Amino acid sequence: MDFFVDYVEELFQFFLGLSKEQLQGAVQELKEMTPEPMNSMLVDKQPREEAIRKRAERLSMVTRDVPPTTDPEEGHATESGRTSVRFHLTVKAIL
Repeated sequence: MDFFVDYVEELFQFFLGLSKEQLQGAVQELKEMTPEPMNSMLVDKQPREEAIRKRAERLSMVTRDVPPTTDPEEGHATESGRTSVRFHLTVKAIL
């Protein structure tokens, strides 16, 4: 525990020994390192109409049906005795 007390005391003494100019420089450096608040980052956000249009475009996209690579009749037997079919998509099948 003494380590932490000594550490804090050392920092305190260090800052007491700094001049006003050095403290102002440190404050300025910390301000430059600190990121802007999240609400200021929203200034460049996408307009609402454009976002709604893009969402409608995404929803209207048709999902292509990719045939299975395994015949459903040949499926893999599970512990319960049921047949499960595993579909493996390849890059070739998607394109």
